[in-house]
Formats: sequence, structure tokens, C-alpha cells
Amino acid sequence: MAEAAGARETREPEGISYQDMMSRTTSASVAGRSAAMRRLRRRSSAAGRPYCSTNGCTSYLDVEPISRIATCPICGYTRHLH
Repeated sequence: MAEAAGARETREPEGISYQDMMSRTTSASVAGRSAAMRRLRRRSSAAGRPYCSTNGCTSYLDVEPISRIATCPICGYTRHLH
């Protein structure tokens, strides 16, 4: 069987599995996560309004003035305000 010039078939030996490499090192991932957490903290404190901040939800909480309970209209998260 003739192969095209420059084309090779790659085969993994039986019993050996290769894992994909991560795109970033562990220290770079930790640094990126820390920066994202700081950014989220700055955004929520600068707004002057209670921020939902549950995993994946990026909305502000609606405050009930009488009961002082804040509720997220998107995910339903509730928090008691002091």
C-alpha cells in the first residue's frame, strides 16, 4: 500500500493511553481564578446593590423592604439582609 508524501498514520500501542495536555499550567489556572474572584468582588461591592453571585447567575437581587429579604428573579436564591 502506497502512502502519500508526508502523511503518516499514528497508532497508539495497546494498553497505553495518552491524556490530552491541559492548556494552562496549574499556577496559571490558580492565578486566573484568583483574578476572576477579585473582579467579581469588585463588581458586587461597586454596584451598591446586593448581587446574586450564585454559580453562573449574574443578576442583582430584588429587595423586599418590609421583610429585608433579597431574592434573585432568575435562580430564586434568597438572602436575609441585616
